[in-house]
Amino acid sequence: MHGRAGEGYHCRMGRLLIVASVLTSCVVVLGAAAGCHLADTPDAISCPAGSHADTGKCVQDDTAQTVVTIGLNDAGACIVTPDIIAVASTGSFQFKNDDNVDHTVLGVDGQTWAMVPAHQSSAFVSITKPGHWEYDVSGCSQGGSVSVQ
Repeated sequence: MHGRAGEGYHCRMGRLLIVASVLTSCVVVLGAAAGCHLADTPDAISCPAGSHADTGKCVQDDTAQTVVTIGLNDAGACIVTPDIIAVASTGSFQFKNDDNVDHTVLGVDGQTWAMVPAHQSSAFVSITKPGHWEYDVSGCSQGGSVSVQ
């Protein structure tokens, strides 16, 4: 009987080990799943509104927002089109630079609205206060205006 009891003991230990192993696996799997969904990665980047992180860099979101284009006319002079836009106080817009040089968009009060590198688009700009807001574009003889409703 003693031999059988010993064998039974070993069987129970085997079962306990299996159960413990299964429980440990469940805890590890649950812990990993929770970590993936609840915790930020240590190297996560913060992107401005209107963009998202993609492979370690900020990429603009696809959107149908209002876009003001900075470019060149047939004579090679810098132009802004359209020169007047209308947006809701809850909306946003951006500047797209089709020129070969960087441009800075400034409110007439001198405040920087956007930095627009050559052949790129700015971050999205929002103005929440209703009114008519004029801006200038560095390197361009013309600026534009934004009507916020």
